[in-house]
Amino acid sequence: MKITIGQPTPADAKKITIRVTQEDIDKGVACRGESCAVANAVRRQLNRYDVTVSASYVWMKGGAYRFRVSDKMREFIKRFDEGKKVKPDTFELVIMGEDK
Repeated sequence: MKITIGQPTPADAKKITIRVTQEDIDKGVACRGESCAVANAVRRQLNRYDVTVSASYVWMKGGAYRFRVSDKMREFIKRFDEGKKVKPDTFELVIMGEDK
């Protein structure tokens, strides 16, 4: 399934739940997409080393999937990057398709 940017997420879209822990936050580096709290959580939970996070997407290199970032996760990333206090939380990532 390919999801187009700007289109509503289909009800049957595949989703992955990501839990950001306090350890992910403590080890995270603000404004570093490959080592922020969310990247740490995705790397830990999906057992991947090649994770990059932006305010819109999570990518895994090497032909892996791209994920759409939810509004809730986008706000978490923004607060983390601004140096504001964030707490452990759970987020859904929507699989956008395979990044080739």
